[in-house]
Amino acid sequence: MWKRTAIATATATATAWRLQVARRVSSSSPSPLPFQPRSQPRQGRPVGSDPLFLRLSEGGSVGDVMEAWLREKKPTSEDYLFSLVREFRRYGSHSLALQLIDWMDQRGMSMTPGTHAVRLDLIAYVKGMEEAEDYFSSLPPQYKTKHTYGALLYACVRLKLVEKSLSLFSKMQDLNLVTATLPYNNLLSLFLNQNQPHKVPELFAEMKTKGISPDTYSYSMLARSYVLMNDADSFEERVVKEVRELGDHVPSKADWNLYATFASVYVSFGKFEQAELELKKLEERMNKTERKPYQILITSYAGTGNKEGVIRIWESLKKQFPKTTHGSYIIFLNALSKFDDIDAIKRCFKNWESEVESGTLSFYIRIPNAVIGVYLKNDMLAEAQVVGESCVAKGHVDSRTVDLFLEYYLKNSKLDLAWYWFDKGVELGKKGKWKPEEEIINAFVKYFEESADRSDQYELFREKLKEINSTGVEIKDNEVTDIA
Repeated sequence: MWKRTAIATATATATAWRLQVARRVSSSSPSPLPFQPRSQPRQGRPVGSDPLFLRLSEGGSVGDVMEAWLREKKPTSEDYLFSLVREFRRYGSHSLALQLIDWMDQRGMSMTPGTHAVRLDLIAYVKGMEEAEDYFSSLPPQYKTKHTYGALLYACVRLKLVEKSLSLFSKMQDLNLVTATLPYNNLLSLFLNQNQPHKVPELFAEMKTKGISPDTYSYSMLARSYVLMNDADSFEERVVKEVRELGDHVPSKADWNLYATFASVYVSFGKFEQAELELKKLEERMNKTERKPYQILITSYAGTGNKEGVIRIWESLKKQFPKTTHGSYIIFLNALSKFDDIDAIKRCFKNWESEVESGTLSFYIRIPNAVIGVYLKNDMLAEAQVVGESCVAKGHVDSRTVDLFLEYYLKNSKLDLAWYWFDKGVELGKKGKWKPEEEIINAFVKYFEESADRSDQYELFREKLKEINSTGVEIKDNEVTDIA
């Protein structure tokens, strides 16, 4: 009797919560949608050209977009819509994902522990931990499974709520819900992020005594803990040796990631030859149909000082994927910058510019910013100015562009030249896209103090600063004052 009452109460609470969500998603009260059952074949993951994905991404009410989609009698299945939810999460569009899953629930989607877990995770991202806990508390007991508990634990770990994470993990153990590596991996990650690497080997050992086999992510975090503790011997004895003995028996969906971690750890310990051996194994085991391992190899070979390896993998990447992404360009430019190979950087940037001009790629400010950073690092001011002015002419300047030039001029005591970029920063600041660092403000104040003939420019500086004053800083009698 007590259990039936508890379930009824929790169900009523959850229903009330969903009704509240439904009113926010749509002002109308549409009839439930006859979703295709989940036994239907799963459709592929939507790509950027998916029409519904694009419509929802354009903004506006998710409810309105979905109602219009239904009126057009477009295909709508649970699996298809949930694949959109997953895609929005992948791109960090948590609010859109939550609105869509709320709409799906309103229209009659069958909610499973798994879908409740996804929704709980999204609530934590969009509305905060308190609402996520309220949602979890509202679930009937049959939905409080390892999936929903796991989602709540992940939210606690992501928000670095140490005591709450440990308490929840302990409760999950008491309920026999810690039956796989994921909860342990969450705590291992928490200890690393909290700079408590000494707790990682202890928890790793506990996991093994509980009969739960570590996966590659577990071993990766154990390896990183030894880096933080500067313990190369334990890394080789308790991680590398054990993985070698296990061979192909380490559970993982991407075992090549472990070789990338080992290489990175060896670089941290200054053992470059061992790092290169791990990278060779990565090349043998990697999935050649994915970009990520190529990108990791480029970064890793740069870390070992192997420029030939960087260029070789870059050429392989371009051959495998004729359309080069912005992300790949950024990684290659960053790798080349470690060698100060200006000629190669210029060629790479020229190739990127030609792809933008042809329409193959859209403009992406991080690419010019990376090149400007390399030029300024090497005191190639004229070249940096050409790239910067080109960005200004095209209307593509962000806070990083401004800061790169201001930091350079500040470092080289060229405040007269910095004024131009300060002005560009103010334009961004008016849109809430730039805030001057206190160091920059102080440098300008000192510059004006030492230039008695610049009183008019000083007053203009004060006025411009007031226009974008969101930092809690103002100038009084030639002094920077914190007014926060």
